[in-house]
Amino acid sequence: MITLQQMIIFFIMIVVGVIAKRCKIINEEGMKQISALVINVTTPAIILSAGIHADNSLTFDEFIFAFVLGCVLFALLILLAEISPFIFRLKKPDSRVLKLMIVFCNIMFIGLPLLSNIYGHRAVIYLMIFNLPSSLLLFTYGLIVVSGTPIKSIKSIFIKILNPGLISALFAFILYFTNIKFPEIVVQPIDMIGSVTGPLAMILIGASMSNLKILDLFSDFKLVIFSLFKMFFMPLAIMLLLKQFIDDVDLLATSLILIATPAGNMISMFATIYCPKANNVATRGLSLTTLMSVVTIPLLSIITGIGN
Repeated sequence: MITLQQMIIFFIMIVVGVIAKRCKIINEEGMKQISALVINVTTPAIILSAGIHADNSLTFDEFIFAFVLGCVLFALLILLAEISPFIFRLKKPDSRVLKLMIVFCNIMFIGLPLLSNIYGHRAVIYLMIFNLPSSLLLFTYGLIVVSGTPIKSIKSIFIKILNPGLISALFAFILYFTNIKFPEIVVQPIDMIGSVTGPLAMILIGASMSNLKILDLFSDFKLVIFSLFKMFFMPLAIMLLLKQFIDDVDLLATSLILIATPAGNMISMFATIYCPKANNVATRGLSLTTLMSVVTIPLLSIITGIGN
């Protein structure tokens, strides 16, 4: 089981991050710097690497289909997010953060290196297609939900959407469809820089969890049930449905990663800025779903028959 092996490797690196933070090898300032490095340098590198190395087997029609599928999946996730407060009897302000946990997963820090290591460049291209509606929704729907107020400036939203990940994805698409080739002396540094995305991201996640007590995470029964729904039952139902209509293994695997990875790190950042009263549940929710993913992602891969 390659997926299980990869998740165990990720878990070991997360533990390294916990130890490094507790031993004061990494401090809060160091975490900010590592985060900036991953977001602005290594993640764009791994995305560009996919655009350079992908075999151009993805046609334009498949590109459009993947984009439409991504939009449909996000529409479904938003629907589930909007009804979740009624199903789980969630109250504000916690419900604002928990809604975002359903819609926005950690596709860059966990999903991207996982797909890259297991499925290769074609799956990464699919993930970048899915990231287009994700980036748009994060800074529109996401901000509206977590702040409880409408968007005031379209310009500020546009600036936030044009982040390094999205810009590098657009370049990767150009490289992919034009088949532009670069000399090895340029390609190799890009590949090497991109290859450290997974380890750095996992260490960063571990460091951010270092102050939490594991048993305390599982003491909140409502949060545990909600997280099980988000991490297992919801993606299982969606993937079993998608398998009836889609045969492309890479596209199915990318869809699984889109909906089954832990809650995204941006949720905690949003909560800190726009909904401080829900910051505690955001931190615990991100940590709980991250721990669960070590088991749920391989289990979903086995049950659905997607993956190795």
